[in-house]
Amino acid sequence: QVRLEKEAAERRLVYGQEASALLAHDLNNGLSVSLSNLSYLLDTVQGDADTNDALAATLRSVRRMSSLVANFVDIARFEDAAVKPMATRVKVRSMLQSVIEVHSSSVTRGASLEIDCVPELEGRFDGGLIERVLHNLFGNATRYVNQNGKIILGGRRWIEGEDGSIEIFVTNTGP
Repeated sequence: QVRLEKEAAERRLVYGQEASALLAHDLNNGLSVSLSNLSYLLDTVQGDADTNDALAATLRSVRRMSSLVANFVDIARFEDAAVKPMATRVKVRSMLQSVIEVHSSSVTRGASLEIDCVPELEGRFDGGLIERVLHNLFGNATRYVNQNGKIILGGRRWIEGEDGSIEIFVTNTGP
């Protein structure tokens, strides 16, 4: 009886994982189309300020939803051990600039952006995975920065030496 219950529980778990993966895939596809179309509309529609503000707010919201779905997919992949970090040499400042470029349109309320990282700083880590974390942190910072506040993305050598640790951070002046 215990064996049968265990097998049934394992089947339900597998079905749940497969359903979650399908749902995330379908959501991701729909959100990608929405992001593309909203970006196009924001660039081409010559509406009044209210229309442009509404499009920009919608685009920010869809980006956040897309980020949540991507997180969900990443978590599932980690749990399945499908993600194996691939450490390579990464130019930290370039990675930080890339994150800012993706999210800069979502920074509102007069907030300023700053990169606190020397251009030559390099580290050895999985740049794609760390960038994913930074997108999440920076997205949170853009939502919670106070009016006319500041968001700082930075990196610095934490332990000296070529193989030393690097600290990468996101701060804001909000709560």
